[in-house]
Amino acid sequence: MLVSSAPGKIILGGEHAVVYGYRAIAIAIDRRLTIYVRDTEDVYPDNRNGLLSYMEHYLYPLKIDVVTDIPSSAGLGSSAAMSVAASAIKYHLKVNSASSADKIAAEAFRIESEYQKGRASPLDTTICTHGKAVIVNDGKPADFLWKIDKNDKYWKFYNLDMPEWKIIIVDSGIPKNTEVMVRNVEKVVLETIDGMDHIIRIDNIVGDMVGAINHKDLVKLGTLMTENEKELEALDVKHTVTDRIIKYLKTYCFGTKITGAGGGGSVIGLVENDFKANKVLDLMKEHGFNAFTLKTGVRGLTIENATKE
Repeated sequence: MLVSSAPGKIILGGEHAVVYGYRAIAIAIDRRLTIYVRDTEDVYPDNRNGLLSYMEHYLYPLKIDVVTDIPSSAGLGSSAAMSVAASAIKYHLKVNSASSADKIAAEAFRIESEYQKGRASPLDTTICTHGKAVIVNDGKPADFLWKIDKNDKYWKFYNLDMPEWKIIIVDSGIPKNTEVMVRNVEKVVLETIDGMDHIIRIDNIVGDMVGAINHKDLVKLGTLMTENEKELEALDVKHTVTDRIIKYLKTYCFGTKITGAGGGGSVIGLVENDFKANKVLDLMKEHGFNAFTLKTGVRGLTIENATKE
């Protein structure tokens, strides 16, 4: 049985700006989606809605079983992880050789773009393929991974070494809709005087984040996360529930912001140590939210022949 697995992700900074070709930072999380594949005879995919049905058609005539602990519609890369895992299977069967990460990330991006009606960037599929952490359009030549183009835009991806800092992820429980949120931001950018100014300020914030990470400046990074959140709010990327979570996290976190498209989804917070991380986890549980701590250095895509237990 062919088994393909990819991690979820958070965006530390740069969501929405990255759609326009600007900088962004993403980190893989230790939650994964796994596709188990076996041959099937004449069973054609059914008419279920959603990405799973799309993938069944994409991989036909193979039958797939999907197992995941990545929360769906939470801004944590569940759809990107599925696109990457499915693309890896198709590439593996087509060439019958070791997978090529750049080709898989690009093909998964094509799937994401088609499914989201053209409103996507290749950041999610790249981080779910590579794992660890990546920076878009800003990095050392030795850390270069690959480049992905679409129309008049391009994205160059670089590996980014992240310190072992404590980042809390809180699922708001409000499903986000990436397509709708990207379209809403596009409207703000195109129809307001200062719309693009917010995008450019987010790009500058991400550049400063890289400096804070390289200098291991936890306080500075937290401040920049909060600044990024303010710019996202100016782009109307918000929800009353995520706003409330952000207010809760400010008590214990150096910085906090949404991660992903917004309009629901998840919130992240940067904390100093295990003590404060546990305080946040207890607080979120008290208010009925699912929260967990991010581990850095998570491996990316894997594909192998194995037996499903």
